[in-house]
Amino acid sequence: MTIQIYIDTYTWAKIDYLSEENIIQTEILTNIAKVGNICITPEIQEEIEYFQITSWNNRKTFVIPVQNEEIYRRVQNDGFDAADASLIANLNTESAIGITEDRPLLKYAVLNHYDILFLVDFLKRLVQLQIMKKNEFYRINKALYQVRNIKKSHFEKNKLFAQRF
Repeated sequence: MTIQIYIDTYTWAKIDYLSEENIIQTEILTNIAKVGNICITPEIQEEIEYFQITSWNNRKTFVIPVQNEEIYRRVQNDGFDAADASLIANLNTESAIGITEDRPLLKYAVLNHYDILFLVDFLKRLVQLQIMKKNEFYRINKALYQVRNIKKSHFEKNKLFAQRF
C-alpha cells in the first residue's frame, strides 16, 4: 500500500521561501517522495497556481479529488477554506498523511485524529527511516528556529532527537 502524502499550500509556499533563503533545497521533495506519493487536491492546486508556487512540480505530484464529501463539508462548516477542507477530507485513510505549516489546521486535524505534521516533524520521520541524514535535519531545524518558523521548545526537542538518533 503506497502512502499518500498531502502537502498544503502553506507548506508549498514555505518550501519556496526556505529554498530562496538557502535553508533547504527543493530536492527535499525527492526525499519526501521516497516515502510515498506526493499529493494535492484540485483545490490546493488552484491556490498553488494562484500564488505561483515554484517548488511544485505538476509532473511529480498526484492531484486527487476530494475523497470524503461529508468530511469536506463539515470542515468547511467549521470555518476552513476549500483547500484546507479538501486536505482533511483526503486524510481519512490509514495510507494518507498531511504536511502543513498552518497551525490552526494542524490543531484541528490532530484534535480530530488525522495524521498530519509540521514539515520539520515529517523531516524527522525521514531521518528515522534513514532517508535524510541527521546532520541535514539538524541544520534545517536550526535554520527554521532562526527564521522563527518553529518555537524554541520545538527546536530543542528536535535538536535532542538529532543528537540521540
